[in-house]
Amino acid sequence: MANDAEIKIIPYVEVNGMRTFSDSVIMGLFDQVESESLYQTVFYEGTVTTKKQFLDIMKGPSNQLYVLIGDKTIFGFVWLNRFEGRTAHLHFCGFKNGWGLGMNAVAAKRILSELMHLKSDHGHFYDLLIGFMPSWNKYALGFVKACGAKSAGVIPNAIYNMTSGASEPAEFIYLTREDLL
Repeated sequence: MANDAEIKIIPYVEVNGMRTFSDSVIMGLFDQVESESLYQTVFYEGTVTTKKQFLDIMKGPSNQLYVLIGDKTIFGFVWLNRFEGRTAHLHFCGFKNGWGLGMNAVAAKRILSELMHLKSDHGHFYDLLIGFMPSWNKYALGFVKACGAKSAGVIPNAIYNMTSGASEPAEFIYLTREDLL
């Protein structure tokens, strides 16, 4: 089992015509979400329905995918999208093999810090990560708050839930570099 320091965040990018992960590994992330019965929690809006669609979306310019790996084991993934200025929407999925073990709040906070400290010649890429989390997902809300995220409150009808077929309230969560100190 990987400890917190051994869990690495590897970007899914193309370098010299080669991707950092094969298509089958990325589609395998979707398969694992389904096999661990996490689909309705991770993709509650229903915008991603197949592993091929997941692959195509993550290859596109509107998403940045990062895979969390330790001891050659994938513990989950994080993706950013809806970029505006130095703000991005954060999404995450932790697989059951890391629950209560290597993927605790300490490891997640370090991973979030790595994302928040990505830089170019013009400064940090991100000054703010935000997200809407379903109010019913108390575990995930507690987890991100343990990582330093703050709540700006609950917004009615902020998300669509494909299972219920209705819009639902969501907690608006945000994270800055200062929140990680």
